[in-house]
Amino acid sequence: MPKCEACGATFATTEELMRHNETHVTKAESFKCQACGATFGSQQLLEGHIKEAHPMAISR
Repeated sequence: MPKCEACGATFATTEELMRHNETHVTKAESFKCQACGATFGSQQLLEGHIKEAHPMAISR
């Protein structure tokens, strides 16, 4: 099983590990929410935040 060297978490696939590794990026490399300024370690986490915290921002 692929294992994260930063935190020890294990994953079923290398792809899942690669996605997880994005959560360990530095603040300078993080993804910032334009609505509230919150920062996230990956685009996927940012998109999830936007859907949960700012659903009206994505309604069209």
